[in-house]
Amino acid sequence: MNNELLCSFTHLEDLPDELLLAIFVYIPVQTLYDSFRHINQRLNSILTSVRLSVRIEVNNDRNQLLITSVQHFAPQINSLHIALWCQHLDLTKFRRIQSLYIPRPTFVQLMSIQPEHLPELRTLSIKYATPLKYDHIDDFYRLLISNRFKQLRSVRQDGADLRLKHYVVENKYLHSLYIRSCELQHWPDLLKALPALCQFTTTIFYLTPPIAVATSFQHMALRHLNIVLDEYYDVIDDLEKVIWFTPILTHLAVRCRHSLPPIDFFGLSDMLAECTPRLKHFRCRFNLVVKKIEKIAEVDHIRQISPLFTTVHYKQHETRSRCFIVATEPMMDEYRQE
Repeated sequence: MNNELLCSFTHLEDLPDELLLAIFVYIPVQTLYDSFRHINQRLNSILTSVRLSVRIEVNNDRNQLLITSVQHFAPQINSLHIALWCQHLDLTKFRRIQSLYIPRPTFVQLMSIQPEHLPELRTLSIKYATPLKYDHIDDFYRLLISNRFKQLRSVRQDGADLRLKHYVVENKYLHSLYIRSCELQHWPDLLKALPALCQFTTTIFYLTPPIAVATSFQHMALRHLNIVLDEYYDVIDDLEKVIWFTPILTHLAVRCRHSLPPIDFFGLSDMLAECTPRLKHFRCRFNLVVKKIEKIAEVDHIRQISPLFTTVHYKQHETRSRCFIVATEPMMDEYRQE
């Protein structure tokens, strides 16, 4: 009986290559490096074929072994998420990477994000690019907006503004873009440069005189728009300046950075219906300052104005008695109060 049980045990070497490949995907990269490397030629061959997703959450000065293992498997890593600063990580080794998240890249790392080094890159997120010089950031932006990254579809850059000189070449590949801020006067030029853009998140400032009258251009691909309005005068008029160029929007999230007087939700509903007739989902967060002689509309009345407002609610500010937060639920993380 005992002999039969012993014979029924399956050893690692008995598993087929396909199953080992599936298992190795879920094993931490440092464990693969320390425990499975150099066992035999078959396992070595399988290890060279596995595609890995790696998250680095420790400083490379504290755990050099992890960085060594990541560098060893660099040609096989298709997703790399760096939670902390890793100044000695050589990005040119990750030729098959498709998704890269890197906060606070060094100058060398930033300059390594090139199509010849990362030809399969599809998603790029840079959390914080300063204290790099603006000239370096300008060059990097110009590269991202160019057509040189044939596979790049999504870019998130939190560290610098996007200026007009960055998008002088039409990019037909980029589908999703998140940037810190953009001037309203450059808004139509940016949309023209990105005809395939479907989702965009930014802060729009310098809401100067209307620019819609100066151009008949409208973007016919952008469906998801998440914006923060800064330096505004009238939320309805200022929002209209932005969404006039995006008539096929289906999802809109808007937040105003500063306090507002009570909002005319009837006027807001009419403007949205005229400018974005396909809009199905609306999210907002406004801080309202109500004077003693003013009244704010009842929530039930607002919800009856439009299906877009059915989740609107009020919340009184914790420290200011005449200040209310009007918002829709569920709120997205980008639009929660700082």
